[in-house]
Amino acid sequence: MKKILALLLSLMMILSLAACGSKESEETDGVAGTTSAEEEIPEKAEGETAGGDVFKVGLITMVTGDAPTDGLRMQQAVELVINQVNEEGGINGMKVELDIQDDQCTTEGAINAMNKCISDGCQVVIGPHRSANAKAVSDIAKNAKIPYISGGTSPSLLDLNNEYLFFCRASDNIVAQVGGMVCKDTLNAEKVGILYCSDDFGTGALGVLEEYFQAEGVDYAAEVHNVNDTDMSGQLLNLVNAGCDALLIWTHDADMVVISRQINELGIELPVVSSGAPAMSTVNELMEPEWIEGWYVCTDYCSTATEDYIVEFKEAFNAAYDIDPEMFAASYYGAAWGLVDALERAGANDAAAIRDALATVTGIQGIVGKLNCDDQGAWIHEASLVQMDGNKQPQLVEVVTAE
Repeated sequence: MKKILALLLSLMMILSLAACGSKESEETDGVAGTTSAEEEIPEKAEGETAGGDVFKVGLITMVTGDAPTDGLRMQQAVELVINQVNEEGGINGMKVELDIQDDQCTTEGAINAMNKCISDGCQVVIGPHRSANAKAVSDIAKNAKIPYISGGTSPSLLDLNNEYLFFCRASDNIVAQVGGMVCKDTLNAEKVGILYCSDDFGTGALGVLEEYFQAEGVDYAAEVHNVNDTDMSGQLLNLVNAGCDALLIWTHDADMVVISRQINELGIELPVVSSGAPAMSTVNELMEPEWIEGWYVCTDYCSTATEDYIVEFKEAFNAAYDIDPEMFAASYYGAAWGLVDALERAGANDAAAIRDALATVTGIQGIVGKLNCDDQGAWIHEASLVQMDGNKQPQLVEVVTAE
């Protein structure tokens, strides 16, 4: 009996310790995909690899926050490429594994996500997308010597001089200037009213437009709004009362919907030029056709373009997800193929080798343009100008390539 009791006590102690260990593990892993912004990430020795038989690639996207659909399209595009690569045997015999992190469309979320990717052993990261978020993680990636690819377009990102940052969309040095050129040369505007958002995306474009209009002798007035404001009627009326004869709007998706509606409600009949949101069906499905008919839109991707590679991309995306791709899908589909090219040439699961290969991406046909890396890490050097028809469809006017 004493032996039986002793065995029972020993068994109870073992089960108790196992339960404690399980609880500790659950508490450690309870917040998936995030790491405190203040948490210190172990330093990586130069050239250190993640090891194993996979290329571990971080993907920082907007799973939650104010742009989850954009984040989903970004994720779907990258997964479409990676799934195809893996089905064909991987890269140099190694499979690609995605480590998906949610930046919640905030700078703090982006910092958490980048820290998590690094601590997980990723040797390269796709994302984060927004300019402010790409800027927020710049020093983290640079200090860890981990390259990352962003769709941020603010010219201020180029001023970071971060050799680990690469861009899969054209800078607003190109795209915003196209908007200025339309106001001057197509609309013959004598005074342009600029309405822009207050984050890096908007202020970066404003700087480009001010420099262009001042050099070309075009008068302008500017009004700012905060991201996710629900009423921009005051700013719009200020621009009308200032005598502007054209509007140039540079802002995010949800804000563009509000502004287009309020232009209509206020009876403003000025011609409009805008950043890319109205050309995306996920955005313009929230708009009435008359709100945006005739608008000129400066964008990366024209969904009605008929080039073979664009048609094939649309068919593949639709077959996989039963939905047509948007700008986010188009941009990051090309980015993923650029990364695949770099991984093949790097020859090793090594961040330093991958960074060097990313810096020499050349001649890869992306969906928003050909990928040719310059000395600032920019891969794309062209923008599409479209005009919205009465069915909310973008019709290509021209493709503008940087000189």
